[in-house]
Amino acid sequence: GTTFDRGAPGGGFEGGSSGSPFGGGMNFEDIDLGDIFSSFFGGRSGRTRRAEPRQGEPITISLDIPFEDAVFGTEREVELYKRVKCSACKGNGAEPGTKIKTCSKCQGQGRVKQMQQTVLGAFAQVTVCPDCQGEGKIPESPCKKCGGDGRVKEYEKVKVKIPAGIAGGQAIEIEGSGEAGTKGGPPGSLLVKINVSSHKVFDRDGYNLKVDFPISFTQAALGDEVEFDTLDGKIKLKVPSGIQSGKTIVVAGKGVPHLQGGERGDLLVDMRVVTPSKVSKSEKELLQKLASEEGETSKVKEGFLKKLFK
Repeated sequence: GTTFDRGAPGGGFEGGSSGSPFGGGMNFEDIDLGDIFSSFFGGRSGRTRRAEPRQGEPITISLDIPFEDAVFGTEREVELYKRVKCSACKGNGAEPGTKIKTCSKCQGQGRVKQMQQTVLGAFAQVTVCPDCQGEGKIPESPCKKCGGDGRVKEYEKVKVKIPAGIAGGQAIEIEGSGEAGTKGGPPGSLLVKINVSSHKVFDRDGYNLKVDFPISFTQAALGDEVEFDTLDGKIKLKVPSGIQSGKTIVVAGKGVPHLQGGERGDLLVDMRVVTPSKVSKSEKELLQKLASEEGETSKVKEGFLKKLFK
């Protein structure tokens, strides 16, 4: 955690016979004290451990699904090109039929001692054995298929179960479907990021579904029972008389299922009263009569109606 500024006065040793307590014109500016301490203690822990099994690396992919599949759930199969356990050597790195022997370089210890010369003298440093990578054992003959690594790259199909109610941007973790581990370690995980396509009719709002439903003046005024398609199929919806444009009718339980299971959200039907772009002569007369009876106007000019409905 301490920083030594070699450029500052007194921040380092100056070489030469005048500044060095050791004399001989030696320059200590390039000495790494960390290397010296490592030589004393063999690393931070004071020892070098054997190589341990390591879990495989995770894999992350993206998966595009339709709107309906996100609502009701589905199952997909993806193909991955990844490291898998070698089928020839079963992951031990040895050619089938050959033995795994004790490493001759480290005598099965998984570490070797090396001498390092420093300004303070010669020190023994313990490092991981370069031949067996710390295992203490080495194949008598490396596997020809994987080169002794114990893993090979192959295509593998993985089934992805997509739960009902998942939203775009969420991810599914599948343990054990990532890269194969080393030295007998477990495989990593597969992380599947979900992208959901938009729907041409419905929008999602949390666990609710929203839809705009157009109705005529007559339906809004008199009420009606209409039939329309939902994600669950056709349903009948009762439109109360006198409903205003923008009013929402809630259809319970026809929304998106909760990820944890149980209840579903609602279907929110936003009523939209559509103004006709053209009306017949008889329709104009009826509208004039309606306006007169409601007291909205006693004189509805023909020119105004033509301008309104042209």
